[in-house]
Amino acid sequence: MTKNNELIFIEADRIIGCKELSGELMFLIKFKDNNIAYMSAKQAKIKYPQVVIKFYEERIIWHLNGVMK
Repeated sequence: MTKNNELIFIEADRIIGCKELSGELMFLIKFKDNNIAYMSAKQAKIKYPQVVIKFYEERIIWHLNGVMK
């Protein structure tokens, strides 16, 4: 927080992993300031939607006519 009690959101660099914790999907996020922290997928989708999309795009495997692409 700043002097004016405003929340500061540090820009996320990328998602480096994920895990399930108590039935909730958690992303391990690396931030631009080099800190790393877990954040719920629900929060990440709201705060960092493009980072979440990129994470899934990098991992998706398409199966077309029985052939992996």
